[in-house]
Amino acid sequence: MSLHLNAEQKNLRRLWSEYDTFVIPPYQRPYSWNVTECRQLYDDLIDAFNRPYDNDYFMGTIILAVADNQRDEFPRIVDGQQRMTTFWLMFKSLSVLLPEVTSLLDMLYSRNWDGQGEQIRIKSLVNDANDMEIMNDIYSWKLSHYEQRYEKLKEDSRNFDFVDIEDIIDEDDNNMKVATMYFYYRFREFKQNDITGLRSFAKFLMMSVLIIPIEMHAPGIRDAEDKALVIFETINNRGVELSDSDIFKARLYSKAISPNEKDEFVTLWDSVVDYCKRLRIDIDTLFTIYMNLKTASEGLSTYPPSIREFFDGRNGELSRHSYKSIMDRLIEIADILQKYKTLELGTSKIAGWAQLLSVCGRATTCNDSILVAWAMKKGFEEKTLEPFLQRMVRYLMLTGRTWSEMRSLEIMEDIMNHGDSKRLHVNGELVSYFFHSYRSLEFAKLALILEMGGGLLDHQIVNIVQRKKHTYMLQNGELVREKYFDESIGNIAFVPTEKARRTKGFEEYMQRMEQADPECAAIANKTGQKFLLSHVNERSKRKTSVLDEFFKRSK
Repeated sequence: MSLHLNAEQKNLRRLWSEYDTFVIPPYQRPYSWNVTECRQLYDDLIDAFNRPYDNDYFMGTIILAVADNQRDEFPRIVDGQQRMTTFWLMFKSLSVLLPEVTSLLDMLYSRNWDGQGEQIRIKSLVNDANDMEIMNDIYSWKLSHYEQRYEKLKEDSRNFDFVDIEDIIDEDDNNMKVATMYFYYRFREFKQNDITGLRSFAKFLMMSVLIIPIEMHAPGIRDAEDKALVIFETINNRGVELSDSDIFKARLYSKAISPNEKDEFVTLWDSVVDYCKRLRIDIDTLFTIYMNLKTASEGLSTYPPSIREFFDGRNGELSRHSYKSIMDRLIEIADILQKYKTLELGTSKIAGWAQLLSVCGRATTCNDSILVAWAMKKGFEEKTLEPFLQRMVRYLMLTGRTWSEMRSLEIMEDIMNHGDSKRLHVNGELVSYFFHSYRSLEFAKLALILEMGGGLLDHQIVNIVQRKKHTYMLQNGELVREKYFDESIGNIAFVPTEKARRTKGFEEYMQRMEQADPECAAIANKTGQKFLLSHVNERSKRKTSVLDEFFKRSK
């Protein structure tokens, strides 16, 4: 593919004036800069502004896709949208503080061809967030809007000692609003100290901040984007910080050839994004599970590749498969995870094992990868899934909090080739877990679920015997370290929250708890019953017996 590109250094005023609008394509990531990035940019700009000579500030390159034969298509920002959006937010903040500098308005919007309307200089089509809606909202802000928000921040900062407004700006739930308020705050201080200096700084931004736009030209916008993505990937391979899913998203989009295919890809990507939001995971996690499954199924567990190598390396998945087959597999994985996560809700037997597994295997994709492999091979029936979850819980509790990547790949390979894994068939002795006091919470939860025969409602954790101020406590005439009782599984109670108390079937749930664990139920019912240390010891023995039976029984 021949590449036709232009690259010429331009200041922001010239760059903005040459194009009515810059479009951020739908496959880009949402605006993500926070106070840290904004502060760094502002400080760098101020340093350049204050230099006595040569105060130009070079901002790097951006990559634009330009359609030569489609005059109704604005150039699309393939790389650089975070910086371009940030400068737009910066100009917006300046415009309300310097209303007399009307040239700032030219940096915010352009006129329609007939002069009858305004159009924001940046148009976001990003499908992962409502960036365009937020930009339109910020564009409508007057000085009073900024001042109202500023006064609220000022008031909030007074509620804490030694806290500056700048430290709490990023508590807003939207990054664009955080950025524009940060710049307003800094420019407001600048104006109070030196209004003439702020006017000079506005000129500096427009005339002395330099960018090299790399323009990739083609007759149509689709071809121009495809060519621009080639440059984008090349730059990324030279070290630009982008997430794996950002690269994969752009590469997959480039594999969609026709307009209908590109629209289909956007729809499929939207589905993946929606799944991830509901699951509260990032998209990189789905790609990792995809890689784990494929690596295990092809018997490559002896050499787990990096995710970038697996997808985008020589002969990687992105070169061997269509965008649709990859997206369909990601959606299949996400759908299985969604079904599994619903099992954690409620008080059924399988809910209890799902809840335990999420506690045992947190902060790893290994659990999810193994569960997805099982569902793909064996289906999603509870009668087969429940004993499988039990084996996973027993394995994790006896062998450690999480397993290694290599071991999880071996287990997945067993499941895909044989329908199960003998590696998960383990049993153990009481001593294997009894002295792991740092994991007492997990064992206490397992014991209660075994006793109740099902899952737990939303709960908070309390102690049967509350921690005393003394370092040592008297028991049977001997001084015993208080810490022993705090860590004992007999001292841990799981009390339903107020939210759980409003749950349908709560009375039946409490009856089950009363039969299984009367001390815990008494605490939950707020009877005011006071327990002695002997209750902790007896309760620990009872629960240890339940755990001992479970861990010695291998299914």
